[in-house]
Amino acid sequence: MKATLKLENIGQKEGKDILTFNSGKLTLIKGRGAIGKSRIIKSYALVLSFPILSRALMDEAIKFGIMKDAKTEFSPLVNSNNESAVIELNYDDISKRVDLSIDGEITIDNPGNEEFLYSSVVMRTSRIQENISRGYSDFSWIVNELSLAKDYETVLVIVNSYIVQIEKKKLEIEEIKTEKMEITRKIENLNVSRDELIKEIELLEQEISKIKLNPELKEKRLEIKKNIKAFQADLDENEKDKKKLEKAIKDIEGNINKNADRIEKNRLQIISLTKEKEDLKEITVEKIQNEIIEIKDIIAQYREELGAHNNNPILKLKDLEIKDEITCPFCHTGKLIPEKVQNEKEEIEEKINEVKTKIKKENGEINNKKKRINEKDKIPGIIKEIQGLEDESFQLMKSSDNFKNKIDGNSKKIKACIKAIYSDKDQLKKLNDNLAVIVESIKKDEEVQPLFDEKSEIDKNLGSVERQIKDSEEKMESSNIIKLFNVDVKIEKSSKVISTLNDVFTELKDHLESQIGEQKGGAANKFNENIKNLIKELKFTEFKQVSIDLENYDLKVIRNDNTIQSINSLSGSERGIIASLLQICAKETYLPEIPFLVGDDILMDIDPVRREVFFDYLKKLAQKNDWFIILTQVTDEDLTITEL
Repeated sequence: MKATLKLENIGQKEGKDILTFNSGKLTLIKGRGAIGKSRIIKSYALVLSFPILSRALMDEAIKFGIMKDAKTEFSPLVNSNNESAVIELNYDDISKRVDLSIDGEITIDNPGNEEFLYSSVVMRTSRIQENISRGYSDFSWIVNELSLAKDYETVLVIVNSYIVQIEKKKLEIEEIKTEKMEITRKIENLNVSRDELIKEIELLEQEISKIKLNPELKEKRLEIKKNIKAFQADLDENEKDKKKLEKAIKDIEGNINKNADRIEKNRLQIISLTKEKEDLKEITVEKIQNEIIEIKDIIAQYREELGAHNNNPILKLKDLEIKDEITCPFCHTGKLIPEKVQNEKEEIEEKINEVKTKIKKENGEINNKKKRINEKDKIPGIIKEIQGLEDESFQLMKSSDNFKNKIDGNSKKIKACIKAIYSDKDQLKKLNDNLAVIVESIKKDEEVQPLFDEKSEIDKNLGSVERQIKDSEEKMESSNIIKLFNVDVKIEKSSKVISTLNDVFTELKDHLESQIGEQKGGAANKFNENIKNLIKELKFTEFKQVSIDLENYDLKVIRNDNTIQSINSLSGSERGIIASLLQICAKETYLPEIPFLVGDDILMDIDPVRREVFFDYLKKLAQKNDWFIILTQVTDEDLTITEL
């Protein structure tokens, strides 16, 4: 399997650069510093990992120098003399293209996997390399980030937030229930007081009725009260009728508005269909055929241009050795430089493709023109559709006129109701005024006056009690509903709902915590198994065990003599080789399906003997998995790419 990496305006180099790599090989990119080795590794890192959404991985990408941070002005990968750059990678029928702008904007046509940064990119600034070089032993982050544990933890944060809200709602419900109990007791006491006051009033009225009053006044008072009751009932009925009629008018107006909207929609559709009909009438076979002839003339010109490009002798040249100059096979005199010939071939092939695309486009236009001739058959259908829309609009207008007539009728009825309401109110006012005069006349009786005064005072107290009862009942009603996660729930059911939710979220929390433990433990076990196999294959006899502890996920190193050694006490070479081992294990454990492992400047801290052993292992690993393993190495030479 081959991988072709095309770079344009990336890093220090302007223009295009095409690099080819073979799978199953360890490829070393050697050369002195600042010659362009790292730009190749960084290009692989970006094209295989973008888009990057995780905050932690975004930080890694910024450290690697493949993405711009907020503090810098320009993209770290785009050549400073250019506004944009391109990275293209093709391998195993997979094609990826990344477009970069100088201001840091990045687009990709075929997304990668952001975890490629942790598992498959080995740099001195990568998190694994930095942790080991600084002597950090905490590797809980890697089993968390490169397993599903982080996803479960994200959900767990949400679940815990709901559990906190549930606890708050529990307290709120208890407070409401306590308050309701107090209000209930208050209402009960107020009802007792009201009953007592009503009873006192009834007793006073009985006493007043026993006193001999002016018979005419008494009869007149009873008659006025009877009339007041009748007029009040009539008033209530008229107001009820008025509200019904107002609602009916509102509903009818809604229907009229719907009709108007539909009529307007039909009008716009008729305009559109009429235009389409007129356009179709303009179509003639002769006109279309003339247009097709003009297009065929254009195609003929394109075909001549295509023939000229296809007959270009440059296309007949086969691939040439990169470092050789050859004699021109056509004139046998001049010298051809393969690199220039290749570039010219690519330009000609690109022009050929452009002309083919134009021919295809013009042929498509001919097909469209031919189809256009048959579109005149649509005219009768359009006319029928227009007629249907006009008929529907006519019926809607008739319906709206009927609705307007109903509104006029209801409006007249409302006016009659309003007139009757005003009349009833006038009569009630007169009757109440007459009743007040009669009551005052009755009160002048010396025997009745004290009873009326007492009754008036009790009436005031009764009014105060009834207001308190009403206020308490309104307060009780307002506290009868509680919002649980934006849903209205009756307070009587709220405790059961909250209890159920608490059980569900607690069970979910336990499940998530269990899954997090399983994911971390499973990832660590798999990681440890790969480390164990690596140490065995590489024959690092000084290490008996390098593993991640399953309790606290610390990295533990045990030497062959069973001595447990801390990371910060290892030699620089040992740290370098362990960091590289961990990186390879991360690759094999979490992302073996992407056949690339790339590393930049990671060999400096590894002593020559271990480096050779390491190289041998990487060659076997590349061959076994059919991977592309690509590393950079600092030398005093010019840039060279060597396959081992």
